[in-house]
Amino acid sequence: MTALLYLTLVFLPAQTTGSQEYIFHPLTDGIITGIGAGGSLVLELKKEDTTSDVCTWCRQNRFDEYFRRELKWKNINKARTLSNIFLGLSIGGSSSVMVLSTLTNYDIKQSLTRFAIFGEVIFTSVLLNSVAKRAFSRERPYVRDLTDIPQDTDYNVSFYSGHTSTAFTFVSAAVAFVFHDISPVLRWSLIGTGVMFASLTGYFRIAGDNHYFTDVLAGAAVGMALGILIPALHKKTSSKHVSFFVLPSQNGALTGLSGTF
Repeated sequence: MTALLYLTLVFLPAQTTGSQEYIFHPLTDGIITGIGAGGSLVLELKKEDTTSDVCTWCRQNRFDEYFRRELKWKNINKARTLSNIFLGLSIGGSSSVMVLSTLTNYDIKQSLTRFAIFGEVIFTSVLLNSVAKRAFSRERPYVRDLTDIPQDTDYNVSFYSGHTSTAFTFVSAAVAFVFHDISPVLRWSLIGTGVMFASLTGYFRIAGDNHYFTDVLAGAAVGMALGILIPALHKKTSSKHVSFFVLPSQNGALTGLSGTF
């Protein structure tokens, strides 16, 4: 059913003013993408050396305690499984939208450019999350209930939620790229479906006692910001021209600026 929805969203005739063009700079953007991919891989491989055995953010607030008490499931393993499923739907659905939109776009160069920027968004998101987890060293909720606590690299990486951030990054970036390619009705259908999958990913992270509410909230905010802002920064715009002029007048010289932005 999900696949059918995304097929419909992409292939129905669009009622838009035209497709947005993007620019990818191989040198600068390639370096950023490479740092994101390489950095996140190194941090994951060196997880034992880069994560702390002792939490630096251990004390919790009433806000997070309230939502943990209200949203935590008794069967946390089931909640964690559902979180992984909705993360997969967010990633798979968003990737499908990108692929299917490429099939309807006959500009091969622009299609490759979009995929390159899409990759930059994802790897930047993954690296930023990896760095934040190590910098904040926040204790996961479930660790407090453990009686025998062996050393584990996953105990103090609660902030912020990587599942939620990744889900919202994929969804936001996919929507940003196809926003001008589909009709307004389809845009909101796509946004609604994507946000629902990503939000459920975050909800089940709380229900599975992996994260606090603020972990999920921050992950959603960061994911959406990266998914929207990075594609926006790569949009092809008209050339900017600014000129300075001086005109004579009865009261003296009149100066000003003019140009196109």
